[in-house]
Amino acid sequence: VRMSAINILNSVKHRVKAQEATAAATLEMFINKTAGVPDHSNIVGEAEKQIKLLTEAKECLAMLDTIAKHMASTQESTEN
Repeated sequence: VRMSAINILNSVKHRVKAQEATAAATLEMFINKTAGVPDHSNIVGEAEKQIKLLTEAKECLAMLDTIAKHMASTQESTEN
């Protein structure tokens, strides 16, 4: 079965949103519940890693929106 471009983009979007939610939850734990963090020696490095993952996810979601808009405008122009 061939996946349509929209199905592929939606799948990517769901994966990125999951990455974003995981990074946000992990960062929140580092900030609010440091007692639950097993290795305090690198908490700053780990927090930085989660911030980078959040940034990457936001950028990916923005790009996915741009691609979807481009696809919609391309489809409209071919229909007219």
